[in-house]
Amino acid sequence: MKRYFPWVMAVVLAIPSMVAMSGCASSRTDYAYDYETDGRFTVEPRMRIIPDTDVYYIRDASDYDLYQYEGTWYLNDSGDWYRASSWRGPFVRMEVSGIPYQIATVPAGYRRNWVSIDTRYRDRDDYPRDRYASARTFRTKPEMVMISGTSVRYARRADDYDLYRYRGTWFLVEDGTWYRSTSWRGPFITIRVNSVPHEVRTVPSRYRRFWTTD
Repeated sequence: MKRYFPWVMAVVLAIPSMVAMSGCASSRTDYAYDYETDGRFTVEPRMRIIPDTDVYYIRDASDYDLYQYEGTWYLNDSGDWYRASSWRGPFVRMEVSGIPYQIATVPAGYRRNWVSIDTRYRDRDDYPRDRYASARTFRTKPEMVMISGTSVRYARRADDYDLYRYRGTWFLVEDGTWYRSTSWRGPFITIRVNSVPHEVRTVPSRYRRFWTTD
């Protein structure tokens, strides 16, 4: 699989400084990427944030998907996953089970060549065997307030539930049951308590209405 375009390579080889300044031409629909040789990009991809997440994605690509999350780059090529610590690569093949939850559950509109991973490994340890979705829905985005001294936000005006947001993921507590979603719109799916991030499970007691740490 080679996607080097002659004119791109000519620019890269002849005028490196121009490439560095321009990034890519407005008419270009793909980035120079070739996994068969060394799994590298020749120019820095232009990434956009996915709304309500901390995940960035590449918009101007046709037959692969590229994401960035917490400093790591994730590439899906023909259904296979690769990872790199820099956009320069090299991208090394990885197991699906190693994909962060935030990447695995990005909305369908930001997936060109793969289906939701969440439906492909139902036996993950962080999901109960009988997992289900909460019936709670929100018509408008909940008003969230930062908890002092943390990176966690919480819904101050909630009445019969607790809702938190941490690093782009939403955590809901109802009747002692934990749920997780990549969007405030839901769906919120049950998860095991030990899968809730430590930062969320240890928020001060005054920010916990309907659950305890016991």
